[in-house]
Amino acid sequence: EDSLVRPFVSEVLLDVQLLARDGKDYASTETSVTVLADGVDVDAVTYGTASAEPVIRIYGPTLSPVLYNRTMEDSGTSARLGLDLELDADQFVEINTKDRSVQLNGWTDESASLRQYLTPRDWFFLNSYHNRLRLLSESGQGYAVVTWRDSHS
Repeated sequence: EDSLVRPFVSEVLLDVQLLARDGKDYASTETSVTVLADGVDVDAVTYGTASAEPVIRIYGPTLSPVLYNRTMEDSGTSARLGLDLELDADQFVEINTKDRSVQLNGWTDESASLRQYLTPRDWFFLNSYHNRLRLLSESGQGYAVVTWRDSHS
């Protein structure tokens, strides 16, 4: 009497394609630039054919920081994102422009309460190719790290 159960083993090859909800194709790697609150422009170059929605981390100490995309301003488009608040040296605010969340120190979900401090309330994005970014603050301190994935439509 054979009481052994013989498992059925089979191998299946799958080809899976993941699609973003917004219809864009995204690069597999991220690109970042650091922008100091010293009034000097930093070039953020995106190599996609569509605009990129970055994650922006603004680090303290800083008071009322504002990140500008000066390339877009030159074309007459409002392109700034600021925070009307003060950050201590051990704090940062993370702004995810794609999912429109704002978090303090990257883990505390403060989206509803921190979103009120954004000025203006338009959402920031990067154009294809060159973007001249500048960070200013009332304290003249702090910095921002802007991270994105190139995207293609």
